[in-house]
Amino acid sequence: MGKDRELVDLLSISDEALEMMAEEEFIDRDDLKAERYTAALGRLMNTKDGRTVIFHWLDMAKLNGKTFQPNSNIYKNAALKDYAQDRVTEICAANPKAYLKLLLECAKEETTDALDSEKD
Repeated sequence: MGKDRELVDLLSISDEALEMMAEEEFIDRDDLKAERYTAALGRLMNTKDGRTVIFHWLDMAKLNGKTFQPNSNIYKNAALKDYAQDRVTEICAANPKAYLKLLLECAKEETTDALDSEKD
């Protein structure tokens, strides 16, 4: 008999209450998903390999490249740069110190490459 009463109570919940419950559940899931993503990104940035891969992706997305080209590629380049900048924002939120470390590592690598090419 108790289960019948529980079922009657569930069926009597208003549509407004159900919508509110669904919205709360949806927001909580999105927040949890964002927290997990940020934590995973932060852990990834703590590894040298993770920073190498992230920098490669940002470089391929033209973060440090030129946007302007005298043809329709300007739209593609602008979109890629916007995407890369959004990812940098996420990276900085997840692990700002690791992002700075990434920049230092890349600067050292670029400097070493430039010095090596001058020797040749």
